[in-house]
Amino acid sequence: MRWYRTLLLTLPLSIVALGCWVLTAYLLSVLSWGDWEYSELIAPSVGSAIAGLLALIGAGYVHRRDRGSGAVVRFTAVATVVNSALAVGFFFVCLSNCTLSCGNKTLSQSLSPNGRLKAVLFSRTCVAAARYCPSVSSVSVLAADDALPAGEGNVVAFVGDVGVDLQWKSDGLLLVRYPAIARVLRQYRRSGDVQIQYLRVGWM
Repeated sequence: MRWYRTLLLTLPLSIVALGCWVLTAYLLSVLSWGDWEYSELIAPSVGSAIAGLLALIGAGYVHRRDRGSGAVVRFTAVATVVNSALAVGFFFVCLSNCTLSCGNKTLSQSLSPNGRLKAVLFSRTCVAAARYCPSVSSVSVLAADDALPAGEGNVVAFVGDVGVDLQWKSDGLLLVRYPAIARVLRQYRRSGDVQIQYLRVGWM
């Protein structure tokens, strides 16, 4: 049962190390997005990283009893790589993922001439615990009685809050006018049976 006792001692220390390194990544992300102005977070970041390393070294010493001094170095090296990979994965999947929590808000809409379709301009705002997520202005073509979906736009998307003018030229042709300085994330020439035309203008 010696392996069982070793596992009981090693696992908690490894979990502590993982938690420390995830915390380090989070603090560093706050420093980075804050242009390194929060100098009071530097010491906790370094302390958390060191605490994680010491936890793994402690777990390595547990293995020393059974496998000798070389086991400390081997275990610490392998555990450092594994915990680093897990910490990075957890950080990007859970703390820095701008797709986990998003909400859409309708800004304006325009009905097609026959009233069957509508073009909707909406803002999409996402939140991540360890990352700045810029808002996105999007346009979708929907059936007139459809509610705004929770996903992304099916016509065009811009970075930030962008003033967009939506004008139906016919039931099958939509003109999207937007400022020339706007940064386009993606745009499509058709949405279902509707053709999309774009016009960049100097001002709106």
